[in-house]
Amino acid sequence: MKSRTVVAISIGIFLIIVQLMQSCKKETVTVVITDIEKQLEYIAPPAMDIIVPDGFPPIEVPDDNPFSEAGIQLGRNLFYDNNLRCTSCHQQIQSFTITGNIPVTVNGKSYQRNPMPFVNLAWVQGFAWDGRSLTLEEKIIESIVESVGIPYETLITNLQSSTQADYDKLFTSAFGSNEITSIKINKALAQFLRTMIAANSPAQKHLRGELTALSQLEQDGFDIFTSETGNCSHCHLHSNQLFTDNTFRNNGIDSVNNVSDFSDYGHGEVTGVDFDNGKFRSVTLVNIALTAPYMHDSRFQTLEEVIEHYNTGGKFSPNVDNVINESGNGLNLTQYQKDALLAYLESMTDISFVADTSFSTPF
Repeated sequence: MKSRTVVAISIGIFLIIVQLMQSCKKETVTVVITDIEKQLEYIAPPAMDIIVPDGFPPIEVPDDNPFSEAGIQLGRNLFYDNNLRCTSCHQQIQSFTITGNIPVTVNGKSYQRNPMPFVNLAWVQGFAWDGRSLTLEEKIIESIVESVGIPYETLITNLQSSTQADYDKLFTSAFGSNEITSIKINKALAQFLRTMIAANSPAQKHLRGELTALSQLEQDGFDIFTSETGNCSHCHLHSNQLFTDNTFRNNGIDSVNNVSDFSDYGHGEVTGVDFDNGKFRSVTLVNIALTAPYMHDSRFQTLEEVIEHYNTGGKFSPNVDNVINESGNGLNLTQYQKDALLAYLESMTDISFVADTSFSTPF
């Protein structure tokens, strides 16, 4: 009797253990993905890092528009697409600008301005001569609608029927869907434009420690450029190899008694601050020898004219930059010093940039 009781208890314990073990088993959940959900799945193309040249500042890439190989390739195709006609104002041989002015409308006012070169845009803060666009993506919107003069609805329709490129494939690779939208167009173009990096001019190599990169004349020009003799590097910062400080200044090219008398308000048109009237971007000097004419309105045809402007002293206005004021009656450079400064400006030319086929037409 006792043995039967023990057996019964043992069997009971065994059954309890089995039940506990079964209750502890991990449930398997089967997820059924519908065809519609499969169509909506999107695996973003792997983000890629752009190599920042030695001595350059870091690139601040927008969180919502990282670089990708597919995005850059799409942007390149769009840039050279006949519908956008970007090259009508931006030629690679001229560091992606042209000779002459184009009409620009700001706050309802019309101006004639020289298209800015597309070089090292990844480090620009505030785009256009007056800084009216905070981001590159914003500037692209304005350029398409105003400069190109094509509504996005028309552009999208034209791209959908285009035989110039396989945009179904290009948009799908870059954004996971062949649907063409204005946002995708802007992002792809911005990715491509940010890859346009010029960093291999003799002047930049010299700043990276290649002491033989400059001739003696160019070296003398560097000494003038970076000293109070030339007073150049206050606005065209050389230590970052970008040769700009990304600010807006009145460099004394117009004489007015009142800041409201400027024919082009420039940065003041954007900020609404009277004292900003007549101020324009301190442009990068990288490839400057390729981008004539000079200033926002193309008033100087040669670099010699630009040098002579500063050499003889800027014109008076209430908000002329202190750098111009400090020069008094001008730099008063000798002819050799002017020749040396010109040679140094020309040494900022990156020939490999204008020959780089990755920036050229894919067609």
